[in-house]
Amino acid sequence: RERLEDELLAFVAKRGLESVHTSAKLQLGRRRCAEVDEDPIARCAWKMHDEACAELEAVLVCDRGDEDARYGAHWCPLWIIIAIRRCRDIPARQHLQDVLQRRLSPKRLKRLRSEAASAELLAELRAAIWQKRTPDVGLLQEVLWLGANPKARELDDEIKDPWLGASRDHGEPDLDRPFSPLELLAMNREADPQVTKQIVARALELKADPESTAGWGGASRALPLALSLRHVAAAEALILGGAQITPQVLGVLRRISCVEKRKALEAVLWKKHSSEQRSAEEEHDLWSLWVEVHYGFMDRALKDINSGTPVDRWVLTSLRRCPSDEAKKRIEAAL
Repeated sequence: RERLEDELLAFVAKRGLESVHTSAKLQLGRRRCAEVDEDPIARCAWKMHDEACAELEAVLVCDRGDEDARYGAHWCPLWIIIAIRRCRDIPARQHLQDVLQRRLSPKRLKRLRSEAASAELLAELRAAIWQKRTPDVGLLQEVLWLGANPKARELDDEIKDPWLGASRDHGEPDLDRPFSPLELLAMNREADPQVTKQIVARALELKADPESTAGWGGASRALPLALSLRHVAAAEALILGGAQITPQVLGVLRRISCVEKRKALEAVLWKKHSSEQRSAEEEHDLWSLWVEVHYGFMDRALKDINSGTPVDRWVLTSLRRCPSDEAKKRIEAAL
């Protein structure tokens, strides 16, 4: 981004400041120094900063009326906060922050910074998916330090906002809905596995909820999403971080045909299951005939078969996958 900013600044210096958006002026401007500089790029950057300050003041003195009454009279869009954070010239950035502090209450400014940091967190995670790359760990650490909420969920206006660099128009229909940070991490199979584990662990440490169903109609969570996409690193990090093992999770796991990936995930899953304390009702809900057959729990499977439990195609698939030859023979005879 910094290389592109330098190119853009040089282009604007050559062509003039007509129709340059305020966000670009905030981000690319530089504070005027005492020395006389004949460099046209430096003069352009100074002019950008001067105009950005004037435009920022104009935005902050606007009275939004009842629409944002809970925030008081002064209203500030998130792209302003993001552009100021991205400003590379320290004196210019400090000057702009002074303007914000003078015009906005400390409580309002803190909330805006947290919301802007959350928007950048989600935008970076989404952009990393469709650009098929590892998320920028340095950026994620910075926005989390600035107060980004790991429980946040994308909003439609954030997803569509080209300023945040996370447009949904990139040919990925599965991304055409709002997600949480954990869900976006679960979907990025191109990310470095160790980085994925690191970011998931940090998000869970900051109280991100792996069981959140907001925005999904209560139908899916981060772990089933990671399993359905065969993202082993994300699934392992979520399981070790406290994601619940449910019938839905097992149902997604059984659809993984790659033996190596399925066994790797099963090893982590059952290690977690053996360390958990469950009520008799929860344990009963978790087990079904196909699970018992798949994992070679012969006594339970034979009991259910003899009691008339319906047999479907997944029971037969599980029989083929059963790791115990003895259990496989006896269950097959009972069937």
